[in-house]
Amino acid sequence: VGVWGGGGGGIYKKTEASLLQKKKKILRLMASKVFQGLKNSFSNFSRLSKEATSKISANTLEQNHAKLTTSAVDFWATTVTVIPQNYRAAKIEFGHFWNKVKDLPNLTVGQVAFGAVAVFEVYGCFILGEVIGKRQLIGYPVKPHPKPGHH
Repeated sequence: VGVWGGGGGGIYKKTEASLLQKKKKILRLMASKVFQGLKNSFSNFSRLSKEATSKISANTLEQNHAKLTTSAVDFWATTVTVIPQNYRAAKIEFGHFWNKVKDLPNLTVGQVAFGAVAVFEVYGCFILGEVIGKRQLIGYPVKPHPKPGHH
């Protein structure tokens, strides 16, 4: 009984084995390409990190302090100039809201629906903030009370 026929499936076994070897070879090639890509990405990240660190450390402490001070001054200058504008805009919006509340019987269904959606959004943000603050979905973390008589 030879390779070409007879008892053991001969040619088919060799074909399956060669296909399996080809698949393994392709998988090894793909894995090596993936690992090479990861290695290149890591080396690029490492190089960029070293460059950024060297740029920061190349500056003197006074230069870094000056940059930080300039950024802080820019932040506060922007904040101080924007607060009055935001206050005026909020005052105008509240005026529009209050006029709608005064004219409650004449509201359209669309305006009521818009208000309901806005209230639901605010409530949803509140609930989401509570879940994030609790770090769990249901209930608040409660520490067990010690049993009476134990100190």
